[in-house]
Amino acid sequence: MKFGSSCVRTVLLALVLLANGAAPIHAQSSFFRDLVLKPRASQADGVRMVAILLGHKQGELESDMDLLRNHGILPREWSPSADEPLSKGYEALLLVRALELDGGVGARIWGWSKRRAFRELVQLRIMPPKGGPHAKLTGPEVITLLDRAAQRRKSHQAHDAEHEGKGSNL
Repeated sequence: MKFGSSCVRTVLLALVLLANGAAPIHAQSSFFRDLVLKPRASQADGVRMVAILLGHKQGELESDMDLLRNHGILPREWSPSADEPLSKGYEALLLVRALELDGGVGARIWGWSKRRAFRELVQLRIMPPKGGPHAKLTGPEVITLLDRAAQRRKSHQAHDAEHEGKGSNL
């Protein structure tokens, strides 16, 4: 694998996420180190990424799945696998639930689907549109998604805190 500027940016991004993340660096470093080299991320990687976004420190698939199921993010009938490739639609569905996005009319009436979730994240510039919801994600793309989702979550938390502060002054 060539170590081009895109890969260097991804490695640096992973290091920044480690330094700023909720979990200690030693708990996440091996995950990011392995993920950055993967030409195809797995469903287990996608579940781990969302668990990291939520601040989960364990790093074992079973505990990550329990966390996401308890938060209503991972559907009970889904059994993520370390052998199955991660599609954009699969990860998008996990992310819209983790980010507690409302979505458009379709999502509000019929609920989230992989396709609706993918389109929502493309519109929010979290997910790249190329390839559609069935396209497979690489390890570096998963790291980039984590960064963008973390930025979105952080900005909304700051926004909510600002509005709570203004509301208490009334």
